[in-house]
Amino acid sequence: MSDLLDELQKMWQVPAIAYLCEMLSHIPPDREWKAVPPVSVEELEEALMYCDDSVHPLLVRLHIQLLRGLWDVKRIDVGNWQAQLAKTVERFMPLCPVLRATEYRQLSMQEKVSVLHLLLEWRLCDHQELDLVQTITKDYEISSLRLQPIGEDDKGNKYWPPTQDWKKGNETTSTSHSR
Repeated sequence: MSDLLDELQKMWQVPAIAYLCEMLSHIPPDREWKAVPPVSVEELEEALMYCDDSVHPLLVRLHIQLLRGLWDVKRIDVGNWQAQLAKTVERFMPLCPVLRATEYRQLSMQEKVSVLHLLLEWRLCDHQELDLVQTITKDYEISSLRLQPIGEDDKGNKYWPPTQDWKKGNETTSTSHSR
């Protein structure tokens, strides 16, 4: 299990997925059926490492909500989300072999992470969704939007997604001075 966690923690998409889910969880009540549940990096890691003959309920819920928002339809549910996901991937990425001859639960962790990240990117390509995120975040300070650092080195320096500050430790270093 530790090897799986190590593999997940090397994927930059995992914290990005958690961050984007947090942004899309603030959907106004009139469009609540399209809201994506907020998820922590730890919850996402646990769901992706789930070893069973089924798909972890959190991943099912995330996919349903992302697909509902992408297609603007409420009727995507537990019974049909995998078929809708396969159609979505086929439509947006016709040359992608993922999900053509396999079920979602049989995908590798990297493929599951890639599919989730792509769904979020496709959702944000919709100008209404992007306008919504801009509206939600316009009054926030950048630092308040950070969910958590994306890494830490052996000296205790914490690494954040590139914004104002890249590295924070005992002293703050601006992006132009650190690499």
